[in-house]
Amino acid sequence: MVSLAYSLSYQGGSRSKRGPTLGLAYRVGLAALFVGLIGLDVTGVVRYSGLASTWGDMPVFGGLVKAMLIGGVIATIFGGQFTLRFLFSMGALGATMGFLALVASGGWTLPALLGYSARVGLPVVAALLAWNILQRPEATVRVLMALTFFAHAFWGFGWPSARSEQFDLLVAGTIGFEGVSAAVFFTVVGVCNLLAAAALFSPRFAIAGLLYMAVWGLVTALAYPLACSNLPDVQGGWLRWVAEFLTRVPHFLLPIVLLLEFGLARGGGRGLQRRLDISSL
Repeated sequence: MVSLAYSLSYQGGSRSKRGPTLGLAYRVGLAALFVGLIGLDVTGVVRYSGLASTWGDMPVFGGLVKAMLIGGVIATIFGGQFTLRFLFSMGALGATMGFLALVASGGWTLPALLGYSARVGLPVVAALLAWNILQRPEATVRVLMALTFFAHAFWGFGWPSARSEQFDLLVAGTIGFEGVSAAVFFTVVGVCNLLAAAALFSPRFAIAGLLYMAVWGLVTALAYPLACSNLPDVQGGWLRWVAEFLTRVPHFLLPIVLLLEFGLARGGGRGLQRRLDISSL
């Protein structure tokens, strides 16, 4: 049996003379996240002036962040020991700066900051593992997912500020809810998100919470490119919406890997197992 710590760590999977490797599932997720951020940068969605008003909009700063993200992509694809520890760490730094810039553009509200927990946390956790600073990431990943869905619940409730117009456009463009029906929909989803976040800390309900997160994370990520056909005039067009999907891959990837960690297989008459062998990832 191989635990999540082994799969997520740079010692997981096959070993080779090139140095430690990262499991396939995480390499795909991290590459998607890095590429998605590059897409948001290119389409002008990410603006760094909120991080540094004097030089955040300078081309050299944006170019440096894009170079970091490209380095992260290279590390996830070809990663030997040097690239995983240095290029990937630079990619994690670039991703953190990109997501913090998105938070800054929304006014540094607490729900906005917490809502990026999984997207910022995935590359940061992997970078810490690369340097052997973090040994067992299961609890950390669980907290990141709980914070993300907790924050998304309050976004749905419209707190602390009014609900983003983008959410209303996405719901209208995918399932056709508007006005009162949309408000009721967001309230129900918000309650479900809160329950799922709380369930992660209950041994009895953790699997149910992770199943909800995996399904809902995938659905909401897909809503961005699906709504694109009905929102042709939005800044960045289809490239922006595909990039939005890619940056949200952790929202369904992390719950899936945690589900594998809990184990959903039955065998030997022992019922639900606590772990699955995920070395194939």
